[in-house]
Amino acid sequence: MNASRPRQNNFDALRLLAAIAVIFSHSFLISEGTQNNEWLILLTGNQSILGLVGVFIFFAISGFLVTQSFEQTPNPLHYLAKRALRIFPGLFIATLTSAFVLGPLVTTLPLGAYLSRFEPYEYVVGNTLLDQTVHELPGVSFIGNPVGLEINGSLWTLRLEFTMYLMVLGLGLLRLLTVRVAFLLLAFGMACVHFEMLYPLEKWGWFFELLSGWGWLVGFFAAGIAFYKLRHTRILDGRIALLALAGLVLSVPLRQFITLFPVFGSYLALWLALNRRLPVIP
Repeated sequence: MNASRPRQNNFDALRLLAAIAVIFSHSFLISEGTQNNEWLILLTGNQSILGLVGVFIFFAISGFLVTQSFEQTPNPLHYLAKRALRIFPGLFIATLTSAFVLGPLVTTLPLGAYLSRFEPYEYVVGNTLLDQTVHELPGVSFIGNPVGLEINGSLWTLRLEFTMYLMVLGLGLLRLLTVRVAFLLLAFGMACVHFEMLYPLEKWGWFFELLSGWGWLVGFFAAGIAFYKLRHTRILDGRIALLALAGLVLSVPLRQFITLFPVFGSYLALWLALNRRLPVIP
């Protein structure tokens, strides 16, 4: 039997760093009730937290890998099944554990009273179906500030992640999963961030809230699509990486850190993940 091909990228290490950034960033909000002292907030002059940078990196990586998944999966139903298996089993176990293992251990309510409430069941079912309407559990509070009631606050990104999966499917079936469309989506996403174009629509209901969130993150995802489509060119160039780093640094005094991150930050993240001159971190 042939040995499996060794991994030749650092996507796992980069995702781990992004996850650590989210946890570290949230620790300020949980412990202090504010993010005013969070490191990136101070470094960028209140433009972004490290947790958001972690989310941006996740979406850039996802754009690359999900596009790869679609192009390597001939059957669209198989692609959807793979994407669903990527999210829903783990999500169900996580919410079930939170509601019926950890919740009963830390709630201030008697066990019978806790289990008789609707919230634990609504929490599991709703969040597993990507509806984050219920994000608290009865009698569960981790600290005496408003975020202490929040259970698994980071789940908000999963609905948008799955929306991106459907977008790739739609573009692929329409034969529009191209570099040109990726750059158009990248530009549109940057415009959505800079001008907050879709934000006013949120008052019209859940669909427009979803659309607004999609617009805010699609630029990062589209950067990953574009990078995948250009992977056989000379896109992995150290000189481009230096320019991207310079652009990201300059975006801070220009007060455009988040707006320009889809271009500069996403490039740096994917360059670090795919550059074969760098050692692969187990």
